[in-house]
Amino acid sequence: MDSRRFKPELSLLRTFECAARHQSFTRAADELSLTQSAVSKQIIALEARLDLQLFSRVRRQVVLTEAGHRFLIDVSEVLRSADEAILRALSASHREKTLAIAAMPTFGSRWLAPKLGKFLASNRNVHIELSARSEPFEFESSHFDLAFHFGDQIWPNSVTTLLCHEVSIPAASPGFLARHPLKAVEEISNVPLLQLSRRAMWWSKWQETYGLSGNYAFHGHSFEQFNMLIEAAISGLGVALLPAYMIERELRYNLLEVALAAPMKTDSSYCVSVPNWKASDPLILKFISWVAEEIKEAFSDICSPDQLRA
Repeated sequence: MDSRRFKPELSLLRTFECAARHQSFTRAADELSLTQSAVSKQIIALEARLDLQLFSRVRRQVVLTEAGHRFLIDVSEVLRSADEAILRALSASHREKTLAIAAMPTFGSRWLAPKLGKFLASNRNVHIELSARSEPFEFESSHFDLAFHFGDQIWPNSVTTLLCHEVSIPAASPGFLARHPLKAVEEISNVPLLQLSRRAMWWSKWQETYGLSGNYAFHGHSFEQFNMLIEAAISGLGVALLPAYMIERELRYNLLEVALAAPMKTDSSYCVSVPNWKASDPLILKFISWVAEEIKEAFSDICSPDQLRA
C-alpha cells in the first residue's frame, strides 16, 4: 500500500491551520484569498483523508474537536519547519555561503550575536543563521553546520574543539560597591551574594577556591536564569558570580564592575562541534578560529592569566 496517498498536501495543512487559528472558515478564506466554500471543501477533504473530524459544526460556527487540537500542534510545527526551509533556500540563493549555527541561548544572545558584525564585515557574502539549542542533537537530522555547547566535550560523529574553560568573576553595580567597598576576598561575607538556583553551590566553590571558611551557599537572593541574575546585580541587590563572557557589555558601559580581582576558572568548558563531513570546510574553520581569538581577547581584557584559580 502506498502511504503517500494518505498524506495531505501542504496547501490543505495551511488551510486547516488558518481555519483553526481563526475558528472561522470565513476569516480563513479572507486571509488565504479563497472563497468560504473553497475552505470548507478543503477541510472536508482533509477530514476524509485522515478519517478524523477536525471541526464541530455548530449552527454557523466551527469549533476544533479534541482531535483537531492535537492535530493543530503537529501541523503548526510542520508549517514552521517548511517556512524555515524556504527562507534558508531563498537566502542561500543570494549568497555564496550560509553558516547555520546552534548555540546555548545565553551564549548566543549575550556574547556571540553582538560580535557577529565584526566577522561579517570581512565576510560580506556569508549569511548567518543563529539558533538557540539547550540540549544536544544529532547533526544528521539537522541543518546545522556547527554547534556551541557547554560541559561535555563529546559530541557523536563530529570534530570538537575546546574553546575555553569557564571563568566566573564577582560583579556588582557601581552604586552597590560605593556603599559596600570590597578590598579583600574575606570581606565578601559581609555583603549579599546573589545566587543562580541551578548553581546553588557556586559561591561555596568560589569560597573553597580562595580558602575561606564558612558557608556561602544560599547566602542571598536566588534567581533561576542568568539574565535575571545579571539584572539583579545591575539593580544593586548584591554581588553576583557571573561567567565573564556574559557581562562584557555591562562592564564596558559601567553597569557592572568587577567587585574583587578574584576570578575562578572551572573544569567546565565551552566547546564547538562540527559534523565529520564538514570538518574541513574552509569557512567553518575560519569562523571557529575567529571565535577562538575573540574569546581569548575577551578574557584577557577582564582578568590576566595569573589571576585565575582553578
